[in-house]
Amino acid sequence: MEKVQKLVVLQEGADLDALSCAYGVLLLYKDAVMLKPSSLSKRASEVFKRFSSLFRVVEELPQSFELVLVDSHSYEDFLSKHKDRIRGIVLYDHHPNAPEGFEGKVGHTGSCSTLVVEELIERGVEVDPQSATLLALGIYEDTGMLTYEGTTSRDARALAWLLERGADLSLIRQLLTEGITKEHIDFLSEYLESMESFFTEGKKISILLLRAEEYRPELLSLIYELREVRDSAGFFVIVEAGNKTYVFGRSIKGVYHVNRVLERLGGGGHEFAGAVKLEGVSGERLKGVIKHLVKGEPVPIRVRDIMSFPPFLLHEKTDVESALAELTQRNFAGAPVVNDEGSLVGVIHKKSLLRAIKHGVKGEVKDFMTEDFHTLSPEDFVWEAERVLSQFGEKLLPVVEGDRVVGVVTRLDLLQAYRQALGDLQPHQKRVEIPQDIRPLLERVGAIANQLGVRAYLVGGAVRDLLLRKRVWDVDFVVEGPAIEVAKRLAQAYGVDLHPFPEFGTAHLLIGNYKI
Repeated sequence: MEKVQKLVVLQEGADLDALSCAYGVLLLYKDAVMLKPSSLSKRASEVFKRFSSLFRVVEELPQSFELVLVDSHSYEDFLSKHKDRIRGIVLYDHHPNAPEGFEGKVGHTGSCSTLVVEELIERGVEVDPQSATLLALGIYEDTGMLTYEGTTSRDARALAWLLERGADLSLIRQLLTEGITKEHIDFLSEYLESMESFFTEGKKISILLLRAEEYRPELLSLIYELREVRDSAGFFVIVEAGNKTYVFGRSIKGVYHVNRVLERLGGGGHEFAGAVKLEGVSGERLKGVIKHLVKGEPVPIRVRDIMSFPPFLLHEKTDVESALAELTQRNFAGAPVVNDEGSLVGVIHKKSLLRAIKHGVKGEVKDFMTEDFHTLSPEDFVWEAERVLSQFGEKLLPVVEGDRVVGVVTRLDLLQAYRQALGDLQPHQKRVEIPQDIRPLLERVGAIANQLGVRAYLVGGAVRDLLLRKRVWDVDFVVEGPAIEVAKRLAQAYGVDLHPFPEFGTAHLLIGNYKI
């Protein structure tokens, strides 16, 4: 049988522990290579450049390979994209809930690099001082020099073995010690005032929201040293960088489990440290969701939390008149369509039925339904439903489990979810003041709409943030008319770039700190 090459793939933004662990895998398997990382943390990137000669790196995927993941067990996305090339999966991971049964090693240690060092010891593989230094860097970083919660005696024993083989402590100290720069001070001081702390069940929980052009992991180590953070039983840092939002959690071991919150958002980690990366979700929104979760309050996160069920379904052979009567009686704008087996075959809209009847056309639902539609799973996040409804302009999304329709999601469902998250407004809170910093932008959009003889509406998260008296960053407008033309004139007025999407009738632009 032909031997298949092992390919180590690092996650986007991989840290130094992951890089060191990847190098350990190259020592364990002489035929293994590492796919050139697309992005690394700042510290990992610096170490990779210094020790680049030690790594066997390829820039293209082999035709067939065994996938090796380190410091992670999220292989599903990579597997779905390259399933024809992957011949097996190897895992080295120290996070809870890491699946077992794969080649490699999983275990509860402070550092993932510890696991590969243990394998090196068991197999009798010797390392030179340079390799020992690179492996030790990962353990020292991920355990905070053996001081972080979660550090184990196994980490210490692995380091002892590396020190016996000449790991250079002077170089390790040089690479892991980073002074605070004026840039760091300016950046942190801008946001520390916005740090919010509250108590739940007698435990202090703090949340800090940062916005940056790019994710900078080195700032987290500075934040974790702050007294306000050390005094908190649990601490969450939300970093909004472009279209991606990162959430990091830290807590005192045995006092508070941040992982329970992060798992609800699709992330993971240890009970005292974890993270999750999301796309297209504002940091302000995640901050509100986390507060609800920490306090044990109900908050809609998954599609199953907001979908209407049981769903009203129409059979594909129902005649047009009967289908219209059914929808009108229930005041529905549309419904999923199923066949004799109960499988989803389309979506019918009331306006299509009205158009058919207006023109005297006879027929069945299947003659007028659309077969070009999107579906959701009950386990999808609410923001995925919002993205599809917004991006594709659909008014109804069937929720499918297996081959059965188990619910539907409409814009009304999303609005009701917003209302649940907002809570009841008191009478004296009904009048909303528009902040001075965003007022000129809203007035400019209104003026452009008036010039074109159309109406423009402020919608989405910005409305929620105004009601909650929070800072607005994401601004969405719905235009009854040529939305792209309104966006074009707005871009010209502010001298910024426009990114139109004619196929969807939408456009994106960035004005100052506002994403529109």
